[in-house]
Amino acid sequence: IRTLGLTVLGVIDVWVDKRDAFEVGEALGEIESVLSVTVALGQPQLIVLLMARSIGEFLHIMEKQIATLSGV
Repeated sequence: IRTLGLTVLGVIDVWVDKRDAFEVGEALGEIESVLSVTVALGQPQLIVLLMARSIGEFLHIMEKQIATLSGV
């Protein structure tokens, strides 16, 4: 993965509101940097594994692609 320039790995807890958790999970899975989405039985409803080239890129993905997604 480092050969691709992906040096930052993080786990993101996602709470879903007013939308089906499976739908949100599928939408999150479409984001290129998302490696996996796990549906949990409790809170948070989703656990996302995300890779990025830098902390700045990681934060950008969280703020602009994940946090703005309907239901998040």
